[in-house]
Amino acid sequence: ARLAHWLHRVTVPTLVLWGREDRVLPPGLASLWLARLPEARLQIVAGAGHLLLDESPVARQAAADFLMEIV
Repeated sequence: ARLAHWLHRVTVPTLVLWGREDRVLPPGLASLWLARLPEARLQIVAGAGHLLLDESPVARQAAADFLMEIV
């Protein structure tokens, strides 16, 4: 809840990656984060949980593509 309060201050392009099987932070929360981040887009990754960068090559590639896009 504390983090959500400050998200509006993030004004740089942001990729919100969320694992569809995340049991720590349910994927339903992603839309709330997205609504509070003015320059964000969301990608929900199937077959991944909370540690999606460790669990999913798709998530790692999405992060790499996003970073290349904004550089």
